[in-house]
Amino acid sequence: MAVRADAVAAVVVAPGSGPVGGGTAPLPGTEVEAADLWRAVLAAAASAVADLADPPTALALSCPLDSLAVWDEETLGAARPVALQVDVASGLAALRGEPHTWAHLVTGRYVVGSAASYVAARLTRGVQHVAAPGWPRGRLPGDLPDHCLPLPATGMVGATDPAAFLDLTLPMTLVSSGPQD
Repeated sequence: MAVRADAVAAVVVAPGSGPVGGGTAPLPGTEVEAADLWRAVLAAAASAVADLADPPTALALSCPLDSLAVWDEETLGAARPVALQVDVASGLAALRGEPHTWAHLVTGRYVVGSAASYVAARLTRGVQHVAAPGWPRGRLPGDLPDHCLPLPATGMVGATDPAAFLDLTLPMTLVSSGPQD
């Protein structure tokens, strides 16, 4: 069963369920508060799970690759709103104009990823820092340390933490919903 919450679709996989839900693409350059995105994903997933006849067996997160989130690796608090439909490399380069944010990126306190990367971190209580295959890791500013960049997600990347996600431990994966232009 698929549900859409702003820019991230959470696909709850259960026996006999099919995709449902919908949504509209955000306007280019739209910013959303990360906490609002997180709450929307939780609410949509809770609604989807409540409608299932059988317990879910997996979770897939999907979002366009052209989103950028910056968060504190320890607290998972967002450093700034999540930017949607942006050129990720340009968005990161623009962060140089935010000295506090850039300093924390360079020192490793903050990390970056797509909107789905941020949600995956929240779902795992910070254990996973991954991005869907195709997120433009190789086209990012060269002075950005590797430790603040997400690893490419391949296959199941870990499990949701039940304390963070509806009392469920589900294997999780990330998929892209389209290439970055």
